Amino acid sequence: MPERFLLQILRTLVTADVLVSTRGVEGGYRLAAPANKISLLDLIEAIEGPINKPPDLGDNLSAKARDGVLKSLGRVDTALSETLGGVTLADLMS
Repeated sequence: MPERFLLQILRTLVTADVLVSTRGVEGGYRLAAPANKISLLDLIEAIEGPINKPPDLGDNLSAKARDGVLKSLGRVDTALSETLGGVTLADLMS
Protein backbone atom coordinates (compact mmCIF):
# COMPACT_ATOMS: atom_id res chain seq x y z
CA MET A 1 0.00 0.00 0.00
CA PRO A 2 1.49 3.37 -0.93
CA GLU A 3 2.49 5.44 2.11
CA ARG A 4 0.61 8.48 0.84
CA PHE A 5 -2.64 6.47 0.60
CA LEU A 6 -2.15 5.06 4.11
CA LEU A 7 -1.57 8.56 5.51
CA GLN A 8 -4.78 9.74 3.85
CA ILE A 9 -6.74 6.94 5.55
CA LEU A 10 -5.11 7.70 8.90
CA ARG A 11 -6.02 11.40 8.57
CA THR A 12 -9.59 10.44 7.78
CA LEU A 13 -9.74 8.28 10.91
CA VAL A 14 -8.31 11.13 13.01
CA THR A 15 -10.94 13.52 11.62
CA ALA A 16 -13.66 10.98 12.50
CA ASP A 17 -12.29 10.72 16.08
CA VAL A 18 -11.40 7.05 15.68
CA LEU A 19 -7.68 7.75 16.02
CA VAL A 20 -5.63 10.41 17.77
CA SER A 21 -2.38 11.60 16.21
CA THR A 22 0.65 12.89 18.06
CA ARG A 23 3.36 14.87 16.28
CA GLY A 24 7.07 14.62 16.86
CA VAL A 25 9.81 12.05 17.13
CA GLU A 26 7.83 10.00 19.64
CA GLY A 27 4.58 10.69 17.80
CA GLY A 28 2.28 8.39 15.94
CA TYR A 29 -1.32 7.24 16.00
CA ARG A 30 -3.36 5.61 18.74
CA LEU A 31 -6.98 4.63 19.17
CA ALA A 32 -9.21 7.42 20.45
CA ALA A 33 -11.20 4.92 22.54
CA PRO A 34 -10.65 1.40 23.85
CA ALA A 35 -10.70 -1.28 21.14
CA ASN A 36 -13.90 -2.74 22.59
CA LYS A 37 -15.67 0.60 22.00
CA ILE A 38 -14.77 0.96 18.29
CA SER A 39 -16.94 -1.07 15.94
CA LEU A 40 -16.49 -2.08 12.33
CA LEU A 41 -19.41 0.21 11.59
CA ASP A 42 -17.46 3.13 13.11
CA LEU A 43 -14.47 2.37 10.91
CA ILE A 44 -16.40 1.85 7.69
CA GLU A 45 -18.51 4.96 8.14
CA ALA A 46 -15.44 7.01 9.08
CA ILE A 47 -13.83 6.12 5.76
CA GLU A 48 -16.78 5.62 3.41
CA GLY A 49 -19.50 7.74 4.98
CA PRO A 50 -22.93 6.54 6.14
CA ILE A 51 -23.80 3.08 4.86
CA ASN A 52 -27.55 3.69 5.06
CA LYS A 53 -27.85 6.02 2.09
CA PRO A 54 -31.00 5.41 0.08
CA PRO A 55 -30.15 4.35 -3.48
CA ASP A 56 -31.19 6.25 -6.57
CA LEU A 57 -33.81 3.97 -8.11
CA GLY A 58 -34.40 6.07 -11.19
CA ASP A 59 -37.80 7.02 -12.53
CA ASN A 60 -38.97 3.70 -13.96
CA LEU A 61 -40.62 2.29 -10.84
CA SER A 62 -44.15 2.92 -9.68
CA ALA A 63 -44.55 4.55 -6.27
CA LYS A 64 -45.67 1.22 -4.80
CA ALA A 65 -42.69 -0.65 -6.23
CA ARG A 66 -40.29 2.09 -5.11
CA ASP A 67 -41.71 1.96 -1.56
CA GLY A 68 -41.38 -1.83 -1.51
CA VAL A 69 -37.79 -1.76 -2.68
CA LEU A 70 -36.85 1.00 -0.22
CA LYS A 71 -38.55 -0.84 2.66
CA SER A 72 -36.69 -4.06 1.82
CA LEU A 73 -33.36 -2.27 1.48
CA GLY A 74 -34.05 -0.50 4.76
CA ARG A 75 -34.28 -3.89 6.48
CA VAL A 76 -30.99 -4.92 4.88
CA ASP A 77 -29.36 -1.65 6.01
CA THR A 78 -30.61 -2.17 9.54
CA ALA A 79 -29.30 -5.74 9.67
CA LEU A 80 -25.95 -4.66 8.24
CA SER A 81 -25.61 -1.77 10.69
CA GLU A 82 -26.49 -4.00 13.64
CA THR A 83 -24.04 -6.70 12.53
CA LEU A 84 -21.15 -4.32 11.85
CA GLY A 85 -21.94 -2.36 15.00
CA GLY A 86 -21.74 -5.57 17.03
CA VAL A 87 -18.19 -6.42 15.97
CA THR A 88 -15.44 -4.42 17.67
CA LEU A 89 -11.72 -4.07 17.08
CA ALA A 90 -11.20 -6.08 20.27
CA ASP A 91 -13.23 -8.92 18.74
CA LEU A 92 -10.99 -8.91 15.68
CA MET A 93 -7.81 -8.92 17.77
CA SER A 94 -8.81 -11.93 19.89
